Amino acid sequence: MLLPYAIYGAFAFLAMVLEKNDFFVAAGCVLLVAASVMGLYFYKKDQSLVSFRFLLSVFWTAGEGLGVMQLSNLQSSWTNQTWLSFGGFYLLFLAGYEAIEIYLSKRVIVLESKCQMSKKEVTKEQLLQGIKDGNIMNLLHFIPVKAGDSYFIPSGTVHAIGAGVT
Repeated sequence: MLLPYAIYGAFAFLAMVLEKNDFFVAAGCVLLVAASVMGLYFYKKDQSLVSFRFLLSVFWTAGEGLGVMQLSNLQSSWTNQTWLSFGGFYLLFLAGYEAIEIYLSKRVIVLESKCQMSKKEVTKEQLLQGIKDGNIMNLLHFIPVKAGDSYFIPSGTVHAIGAGVT
């Protein structure tokens, strides 16, 4: 859970030290590597090239890297406030995204009808066999629900909203 913060923090700190010692291109390259590492981390986690975490991690951090390189004579060194602003935004985004993800993963609000969830631990082989045989419904059970009900559904649990649930 803290790994992305540590990864970004370590790369950003190294880039800041390099930039403060006038190694602008090296600082930018460190942040470009950070963008690649963070992108790979969130791609593996989200299994998507269009997840918001993946896209922001790659483009925000790579943008920082290009910005700190001072590719123009018109640019000046970044102040501590600049580093804190860029790093703070990114870390707060990650924390907020994670908080929302945790909140949403622990709540299912049922308005009406019924909900189905897996009966028990089902192996991959049992699931595939149930799909092949057309007996997957035997691996599930139905829970009658009413408006306002809320259920905790652990991640990895097969679940679906039945007909009439909105």
